[in-house]
Order: sequence, then C-alpha cells, then structure tokens
Amino acid sequence: MEREYKVFLEDKLIGTSLLEFGDPGMGVAFGKLHTNQSDFGYDFLRQYCETNGIQLALHEPEDQLISSMSIQKLHVFNQEEIEIKANANQITCFKQEYVEISLQGITEPEYNVEFLHHVLAHEEKLNDITRKNDL
Repeated sequence: MEREYKVFLEDKLIGTSLLEFGDPGMGVAFGKLHTNQSDFGYDFLRQYCETNGIQLALHEPEDQLISSMSIQKLHVFNQEEIEIKANANQITCFKQEYVEISLQGITEPEYNVEFLHHVLAHEEKLNDITRKNDL
C-alpha cells in the first residue's frame, strides 16, 4: 500500500512524495517530490541554500543539477500528520524537471512501522539470495 507524505519547507507545503524507495538497513526512504510550486527546482533550491547558509552536496551549474545537505526547516509528515523523524534529509533537483527528497537515519522501530513495505521487499531479496546460494 503506497502512502503519500506531505513535505513542508518552513511551514509551507511544497509538495508530496510517496517515498517509494528505501534502504531499511540504513534507515533511508526517498522518492520523487511532486511539488505544487511552479518555481520549485534548481534555481529555487540554489537560492534557498545560498540565502540560508545550507551547504551543497552536489552542484553542477552547467547541467542545472543540485543537491542540498540537510535542511533543518524541511519536514515530512505521514497521512496521520505525524512527522517522520530522520537524522538528515536531502533535496536533489535536476533543472525544473525532476526533484527528489531523501530522508536518512530513520530509527529502526519507526522505519519498520512506517516503511514496512520496504522492509518486506528487502527481506524478500535477502531470502532470494539465500535460496540461490543454497542451490
């Protein structure tokens, strides 16, 4: 079952994400950010990070590709309006075409409840590998 998460920047709803990908072992959930802001993309994120002193993990101006380091005022809430607590987050933008959000360091108990589908998919992959090795 896919869940939709609301993404806020400084108390302003900037979009939603399904956080459709994950790495349970690392406590990571990420996915496409479906933004409701027509100006949200490379230029917006570059300016926001510059104005707020946020370091960049990646910046390739010629390709209009940018990734932020953790943004303290970025918050993600589940459908029950409970914030997903993570040690870090990141937004990556490619031009105005693609925006991705990543949450890193979600604790195991919370991850196992909120992202059970990622945990089950990961376990299935491990079981497949084990079965193949047993052959």
